[in-house]
Amino acid sequence: PLLSKIIEYFGAQVLTEQGELNRSSLRERVFSNDEDKLWLNNLLHPAIRERMKQQLAEQTAPYTLFVVPLLIENKLTALCDRILVVDVSPQTQLARSSQRDNNNFERIMNSQVSQQERLKWADDVINNDAELAQNLPHLQQKGLELHQFYLQQA
Repeated sequence: PLLSKIIEYFGAQVLTEQGELNRSSLRERVFSNDEDKLWLNNLLHPAIRERMKQQLAEQTAPYTLFVVPLLIENKLTALCDRILVVDVSPQTQLARSSQRDNNNFERIMNSQVSQQERLKWADDVINNDAELAQNLPHLQQKGLELHQFYLQQA
């Protein structure tokens, strides 16, 4: 619903040929201009917060997982009873992010809380540093363990 405002502010260059948001282009723009980043955050974050609250109010499951990349940065921790961090080293994070597109991910990572700070907030941690093929059994087992734990806590 906010795409038209993004286009109005940034121009059509943030769209793909199909008329969809070109996330890579927008990411490059906002992480090279603090004013643009602030404008976008001020547009999106209140709407995201309200949508999260609405979704939470509609939930009937025993527990709910919010997948929020900037949970700590955007001060959304008050919406959570527990915080699960799927953790990787900064080197792995940079390598995986760089595979998606050519943006300067070091600049993006520097705008986020550090791994150490993220882990301070964590009640639960899943380490996802290994290659997926090697790590999948561990991830599945840890996910099942946490699911049982969360069911007990609900």
